[in-house]
Amino acid sequence: MLHFEEILGRVDHQGLTKLFGASLFQSQDVDISHNFTVRNGVEHELCGILGGSEGNWQRDAQPVQKKMMFGERGIQIPSRQAEAHSSEETFTEDGIVEIPQAVIDDIDEEELDEDILRVKVETDRAFFNHMLLARPAAVPMTPAQAMERNDLPTGNGTFVNKNISDRRELLFGDKLHKYLKSQGKKSLVELMKEAVEESGTDGALADVWNDVTSVLNRKTVASRDDVTTTANLLEDACRYLQKVFTDHMQTVVERNLEIAERGGIPGKRGLVNAFLKVGTEEPFQPEDDSIDGMPTWQVTYHCVRAGDMQAAAETLNRLKSFPQCATLVASLNHVAKHKKLDAELKKKLKVEWRHNVGHTKDKYKRALYAALLGGLESAALADTLENWIWFKLYPLHVDPQLTPLLFQEVQKAVSIDYGEQYFMSNGPSEFQYFFTALWLSGQFERAIYLLHECGQRVDSVHVAILAHKLGYLRMSVKSTDEMLVVDPNDATKCHLNLARLIVAYTKNFELIDVPRSLDYWFLLKGISTPTGSDVFEMAVSRSVYLTGQCDAILGTLTPDGRREKGLIDE
Repeated sequence: MLHFEEILGRVDHQGLTKLFGASLFQSQDVDISHNFTVRNGVEHELCGILGGSEGNWQRDAQPVQKKMMFGERGIQIPSRQAEAHSSEETFTEDGIVEIPQAVIDDIDEEELDEDILRVKVETDRAFFNHMLLARPAAVPMTPAQAMERNDLPTGNGTFVNKNISDRRELLFGDKLHKYLKSQGKKSLVELMKEAVEESGTDGALADVWNDVTSVLNRKTVASRDDVTTTANLLEDACRYLQKVFTDHMQTVVERNLEIAERGGIPGKRGLVNAFLKVGTEEPFQPEDDSIDGMPTWQVTYHCVRAGDMQAAAETLNRLKSFPQCATLVASLNHVAKHKKLDAELKKKLKVEWRHNVGHTKDKYKRALYAALLGGLESAALADTLENWIWFKLYPLHVDPQLTPLLFQEVQKAVSIDYGEQYFMSNGPSEFQYFFTALWLSGQFERAIYLLHECGQRVDSVHVAILAHKLGYLRMSVKSTDEMLVVDPNDATKCHLNLARLIVAYTKNFELIDVPRSLDYWFLLKGISTPTGSDVFEMAVSRSVYLTGQCDAILGTLTPDGRREKGLIDE
């Protein structure tokens, strides 16, 4: 929560209103002479520079840089120390105004402080208008139209426009407000789940949120790129993929109850037996033993794929008498007990696989080698997106020596080797497949940007907020960066410009729903503008200027000097 006592203590209330109400692009005639004041000189120079930058922006359609608007070193106010200057004002190559010595001697220090503060505010507004709002976005959004002044309340602080019809957008905003009002005590994950359910989200977006909340369900205990965080992400992703597979088997069995004849054996093992009885695939020639009339390797694989290693261990008892696969059996039993594969066992398993690779035909047996060792041919069973990702992630999940480099190889395969051209070959309508692959492989920034690019602005913003509050979002260093910044040294590592994403989102309702806008802007507290100002404070200043509702937003001063609370105190 941010209070403005410090600002209110510096200038009086009317002065603050006048300061926030200053127009950014005023057009006024200034008489440039040897006797002009510092105030007029700065205003004239600022208007000329900003007006010129806007023209450059429209002509070139190129990202506006700080130096285009303010020169390499910005706008400089002359030193108060008496120095030798020319009697006539000059302009340097950087656009810096040199003030005559006679004028410097007559400078009023209080007036100069006010000018400096005003220049800083207007510079930050230029940052908002040019860098965060004016630069092209992938999703066209129409700016909100201001409500009539007479319709804007002045006492109760209610700004919500009755014409807003996007119920889903309001539901997500309401859940965020509850989270902020509780000061983070309420679970943001559960609140987002409530918003998804109450808004009737279904189809591809429902699957997107299932992906999101299954992986992001707790705060990070270490940094984003720490091996502990990576291990937790792999565990959650594999658990989610195993649940999806289990749900699939359950659905198939329920649709074929007579054929499945489920009964007798409880738990996952009974579900696997019933699922295999349905006969969902072509007959094949199994190897080694059988159990309950079904191939042992087939039953074992389905138990492992469903995440029930104990059920898999029971079926492996039938295979102990087969020496050609003794290491595979021992490895699966070790994972069932310890959740990780022993380093020495893994070395022996690689040797056994090299010995058996030429004559092992059972696809389920080969798939179990692939699940433990990774990087093996498992195309026969990687027939769905979920299965394909599972074969990429599970070997890392059980790896006894997990390293960030191994995880990066998987991420590279998803985002670069295959990429958008593979997962979205039929266009943006298939965004969910690529999103799932990106998200489950820990590439959250690319996944969020994908949602934004495909027009899912409500979901992209709230997924980004959830990732940010749980500590999983890599933030761009500068608020002037592009929406997505790819690390030049590692193409799998990206940073997201959360300020640009949120400001672009609130643009659609910032004039008609100020309380909701303040909630989103508050998330940007701590992010700085190029001049060093806080983006949240600058957004509040801008809102005061655009709506003219200084009292309702900042509060009012009573005759005895007390400040009555406004919307900012929420």
